[in-house]
Amino acid sequence: MRFDKLFEEMSKHLPVEISDSGNELIRIPNGGIKVRVGNYGSDIEDDTYANVVCVSRHFVSKPIYEISVKSTFTGKEYVLKTTADHTCMRISDKEDVDGNFVFEQVSAKDLSEGDNICICDIENWFGHEECDTKVPIMKISVDENKDGSWVYDLEVDSSKHVYFANGVLVHNSQFINLAPITRFMLGSDGKDQEIPFSKASEDEQKKVISDAYHIVDLANKNVAKLVNDTCHTLHGEVLHYSLEYIAAEGMYFKKKHYIVRKVLSDDIACNKFKYSGISVKKAEIPESMKDFLKKIYESTMTEDWSEARYRKEVESAYSQFVQLDWADIAYFKKYRTLKQTISLTESEKGAGVHARAANFYNQLIEKLGIAGKYSKIGVGDEFRYAYVLPTNEYGMDCIAFKDSFPDEFRTMFKPDYEKMFEKIFTKSLENYVKIMHYRTADPTKMEEDPDFVIF
Repeated sequence: MRFDKLFEEMSKHLPVEISDSGNELIRIPNGGIKVRVGNYGSDIEDDTYANVVCVSRHFVSKPIYEISVKSTFTGKEYVLKTTADHTCMRISDKEDVDGNFVFEQVSAKDLSEGDNICICDIENWFGHEECDTKVPIMKISVDENKDGSWVYDLEVDSSKHVYFANGVLVHNSQFINLAPITRFMLGSDGKDQEIPFSKASEDEQKKVISDAYHIVDLANKNVAKLVNDTCHTLHGEVLHYSLEYIAAEGMYFKKKHYIVRKVLSDDIACNKFKYSGISVKKAEIPESMKDFLKKIYESTMTEDWSEARYRKEVESAYSQFVQLDWADIAYFKKYRTLKQTISLTESEKGAGVHARAANFYNQLIEKLGIAGKYSKIGVGDEFRYAYVLPTNEYGMDCIAFKDSFPDEFRTMFKPDYEKMFEKIFTKSLENYVKIMHYRTADPTKMEEDPDFVIF
């Protein structure tokens, strides 16, 4: 199963949601899609399927591993693309007491050409009973993925934790957070004071990293024993943890809404920011505004900031924002559900602002006789829209456009910069302002500076 193709096809028929963690996800109707799942060890059962509850994706810039194998039945080649840290199921050189092969969990980056893995030969499913095939890896290539790409996850209605992705047996991921432990290790003289990782000495930082790996090893040993003792199996190693990253600083707004600065990721030293559930991850926010927001978030964590500095940055952002053209301030959106038009400026009840803007655009280019010059917005199309000053002759407060803003519209509409800035920028910083204990900075309104006193 190609998850990218699945996601693309499903997005044509089902709404794409933004989860608390910032992932884009599509909920699948019960029984709409099934995936073949299995048990641990050698007991992969025939005809074991589970309903897919949702398909989600998130954007990553870390290396992508491409693992190629070939079916011994049909000669068909299967390719699995995954991140370096995702868990794959490798067949061990050992066998169980019944002579069946045994799986061991390894990260994709620890696989080698010649390692045996398990595939399900989908095309030959009904022709052979032994569809689960032990095959050697032909080739492993690594894409540094510097420009970033989407990675996909499945949630299935099953207690089983392995499934076939594009024919290759892989394992689901689980996460544990070591932050409370690492914070304790950086405490001062056994007291409850905490030292930020970035402020700790080089030796202290090395000790925290070393201890974090030690904790993960201890977790794996104890979890393996727990699985063996409680699940009556000899394959307790199927639940395996690895260290994803260590962050030096972070801002935690609410559950699954945070920003951290990573200093170690996938065993490699780095200096990267990870965003989860934050506006800069949302596809509809224009790139220009994401850059402004990132500057504030990241500079706050790496420099000594004050409220005065924050207010100055917001004022600077607004002065630049009002100079931007339509394409740089407009939201991105996908027209998913058709809303009927009642008149040139009116859509059916329940139409959101983006649907009203799209309908108005379609009707207006027809009215002006320029429909042959500019493409209409149809269901499934991506487009942009912005709020406009209602002083236009139609009294509309929004307008959409497809590929480029029509030249004919420029004398008819003026962007409502204040409203766009408030919705995109000021609203995005609400949680930031709370945790920093700042006052909301609104450069669109004149206000007195309480710190300015005339003697």
